Amino acid sequence: MDLMNSPRLARGILRLFLPRETRDAVTGDLEEGFARAASPRAWYWKQVMRSIAPSIGMRWRSPGVLRIGVAAVLSYLVLAACVIGLEAAISPFVDAPTLPYILLNLLVGTIGAISAGSVIAVMVPMAPMKAVKIFAGFLGVMALISFAVEFGRAPLWYQIVLLCLGPSAAYLGGRLTSGRRIASGA
Repeated sequence: MDLMNSPRLARGILRLFLPRETRDAVTGDLEEGFARAASPRAWYWKQVMRSIAPSIGMRWRSPGVLRIGVAAVLSYLVLAACVIGLEAAISPFVDAPTLPYILLNLLVGTIGAISAGSVIAVMVPMAPMKAVKIFAGFLGVMALISFAVEFGRAPLWYQIVLLCLGPSAAYLGGRLTSGRRIASGA
């Protein structure tokens, strides 16, 4: 089995998609097949291409990814509950497009994002900051979608602040919670 003769790019692509726990076994099997194949380079590339989709499936079915997904959904529900609760509480007193309403919305949204970051850090103890970063990225995407949908209806400064504040607040919440867990030895 000569690793130098098998296609390095193909091997690297496959290793990128394989779950860590199966990576060495699968690439080892392919190296053995490469040594026996009639047309080894073509055979190796074919095997790599045939292995990518199942490898992605194995990663998505892994408990860590499922846990991060469930935690992200629950964290987003925490954030949404904070914002919806605010709107229900203040709408009789403050008109929607006014500055006080927008500032209260940002304040409660920030508190909600910090709480959501904390929730996801607690729910994914094996990699809390990885999960929080994924969630913060998701919040950034949601803010960009909001920017596109609300363009011209909401002030530009509000959309920019929302884009920066949501992911940053979620990251802060996760950082505070995971830091506390590390300090307490949990």
